[in-house]
Amino acid sequence: RTTVMALLLVSGSSGGALIASSVAATSASASTTFSAASGTTSNDPVACGANGSCVSIGYNATNSAIAIDVLSGKTWTSVAIGLPAGAGTATQQNNGSPAIWQVACASATSCVGVGTIVDSGGITQALLVTGSGTSWTDRIAPLPAGAIASGSNEGQLQGVACSSSTCTAVGNFHTSGGDVPLVLSGSGTSWTATAPSLPANANSPYVGYLKYVACSSSCMAVGVYIDNTGNYAGLIETGSGSSWAASAAPVPPHGSTITYASLDGVACGTGPCVSVGIYSDASSVQQGVVVSGSGTSFSATEAPLPAGAAVSSGTEATLNDVACTGSTCTAVGSYFVDTTNNQEPLLLTGSGTSWTAMAGPVPSGAAGPSTANAYLNSIACTAGGSCTAVGQYSDTSNNLLPLALTGSGSSWSAAGAPMPSNVYATPNAFLYWVACQPAATCVSSGRYESGASSFAGLLDTVSFPLVTPTVTLALGSPSSPLSGSVSLAASVAGADGQPTGTVTFDNGSGAIAGCTSLALSSTGSASCTVQASSLGAGTHSIAASYSGDFGYAATTSGVSSLTVAPAPVPVISAVSIGLARGFVAPISLTCTAAACTGTITVTARITTIHRTRHVVTVRHHKRIRVVVRRVVRVETIATLHYSLGANTTSVVRIPLRGIAHGPLLAATSHRLAVVVTVTVTGGTTSVTTLSVHEYVAPKKHNAKKK
Repeated sequence: RTTVMALLLVSGSSGGALIASSVAATSASASTTFSAASGTTSNDPVACGANGSCVSIGYNATNSAIAIDVLSGKTWTSVAIGLPAGAGTATQQNNGSPAIWQVACASATSCVGVGTIVDSGGITQALLVTGSGTSWTDRIAPLPAGAIASGSNEGQLQGVACSSSTCTAVGNFHTSGGDVPLVLSGSGTSWTATAPSLPANANSPYVGYLKYVACSSSCMAVGVYIDNTGNYAGLIETGSGSSWAASAAPVPPHGSTITYASLDGVACGTGPCVSVGIYSDASSVQQGVVVSGSGTSFSATEAPLPAGAAVSSGTEATLNDVACTGSTCTAVGSYFVDTTNNQEPLLLTGSGTSWTAMAGPVPSGAAGPSTANAYLNSIACTAGGSCTAVGQYSDTSNNLLPLALTGSGSSWSAAGAPMPSNVYATPNAFLYWVACQPAATCVSSGRYESGASSFAGLLDTVSFPLVTPTVTLALGSPSSPLSGSVSLAASVAGADGQPTGTVTFDNGSGAIAGCTSLALSSTGSASCTVQASSLGAGTHSIAASYSGDFGYAATTSGVSSLTVAPAPVPVISAVSIGLARGFVAPISLTCTAAACTGTITVTARITTIHRTRHVVTVRHHKRIRVVVRRVVRVETIATLHYSLGANTTSVVRIPLRGIAHGPLLAATSHRLAVVVTVTVTGGTTSVTTLSVHEYVAPKKHNAKKK
């Protein structure tokens, strides 16, 4: 069983600071948690630019300022910025209708809010708010040539969508020929205004405006216009930048003239874009409609309804929003279950012209169908397809409460979304907007009653189980000499957007120094280089551990083996030493495995043998006695340094001339016993010693004849 922990952030009355206090926990559906916060202003739209990053923007009439609530991780903070240059006074704003209608984010560092603001002349203008975190700017949006004020209105923006680098905002502005669609393309402080054309059957003077937009490789914007029969029809504009094509939205087959149609939501997945809204059928009953297609080719389907649907006050169903994951989309709204205006949540799942309807669940404690009054306003999904739909329902005491459904396809669960602790006895609460981070988290906004006829903004966060990403480890080489270096690289990828966080490499016995807490790049990679000597000779089990982030769980890669070879050992393949006149000792060395260096030291243990003849008389006989005396000394004959490449052989020649011509050899009565030792060292541990014995006889001299 999972519990819902609600975090309350209450807006201060003057500075807009957020103050934290606790809220009682309530039960929720398994594997999903909810938390609640109080927004700076009421019913502000929300958007999420990355895992752990969302924003809600509104207009604070109390302070006459743009109020922004920023979610970083799990903490909301508030930011307030002044009105843009050219804006009217606080009194003019309060007498007008300033508002933020929608927000979109290209990334965690680039978000856009669109709406309206009253200028210094008392005219309503289109408004742009751009930025992220605590850094924001606002401005009155540019309009195309020919824009003029009509009464107290000149332009407005209602919808916005962003790709990775460019955002598209839509609305309408007034011209001498009437109200026409408006498109702005750009980002930051650089925006270009375009006036797309209306369909050929548009009425004159014109009345047409765009309300929502979605973008993939190109964009689809939807709204409404008045055709030449005086009826409202769905409007579709497709394109990007300053190039747009207009289409009259089709309606399902009917037997009489359609008197009203409007498109109120749009989404683009990997298939054709899908828009939803309402139209009046042949019996003049309002029904939900789904329109899908691309370019200027579209088809319309009347929304199928669950069993038990009824017509109430000329309406049977309404579709308010749609979201797509891959090629499958889910639309939300409501349908009536009797003739006395009681409605239930409606969910449609499908694509193209094939859709399946189901009645959305409601929380335990909700009123029965005869008094349900439950509906869904908005839906959004993570990249992996975990969706959240939000709206309102009434309980058995007829209290109006915020509603949140989570799920996908035909599997949905309902929860009474939590509210802050200062909620009034009659909450009169609902959720109107929802946006999802790429993985694990969706944020919804609406309002609740915090006192008698006093409303506060409501921000609810839905957290799904963390997704486990894939961590791939790559070694620059599976082996390395002790004197070399090894490159380690890891990549982290997930289905719900690019993971963030850090990577640490370890060798089975602990983290590798210099390779810990490495921040992932924008493409999800991290790398480091380690000296093989710091690991030591032998086989090591290398792995990469990912820290996790707000959408992805911590996990570890598979293990790869890295073999560090010990220091190379030179091999003495032959030693030849002789002590003849002018002798030179050749020493043959072979270096294996890798390049190696070392030292050759040649020492000699020289034993001088003295033979002395003495004439002695033994029993009256003269005899010669030989006395042998040995003198030993040790000398270093030569010390040489060598350097060999891998698997090479070299012959080093050591001159031993000093022994062959030493002064001791001048004595004809002496001879030498010499032990020559050659010691070769290489790497860090190898020592090879070879000894050769040689005996040098004394020189023979011929006596001169006199």
